[in-house]
Amino acid sequence: MNEDRILEIEKEAEARYERLISSVTQIPGITLDILPPESADDFIDRGLYEFTEYRKVFGGRLIFICLKTADGQAFFLERFRIYGKESPQGIERVDDPSYKIP
Repeated sequence: MNEDRILEIEKEAEARYERLISSVTQIPGITLDILPPESADDFIDRGLYEFTEYRKVFGGRLIFICLKTADGQAFFLERFRIYGKESPQGIERVDDPSYKIP
């Protein structure tokens, strides 16, 4: 593999990272533990969300997907952990066998 191909792969990875980041809606000051039921209307089914309190706790960005039931109740499942560019961990997917839960 030549250097140009490596740079091309790195550029594509950066673009995918930026697309993922731009699709996330931050919910400042709210965690899953204190989410009031009446707030469920504010979330979109299958939408990606970041709860900023978790960023402080884990030192990385935790991205959740919202799943809504027929009666409108919202549930959140962790889908990605995103670390800084200087971190060797990068982006981890929950369904990746190497995904680590602290």
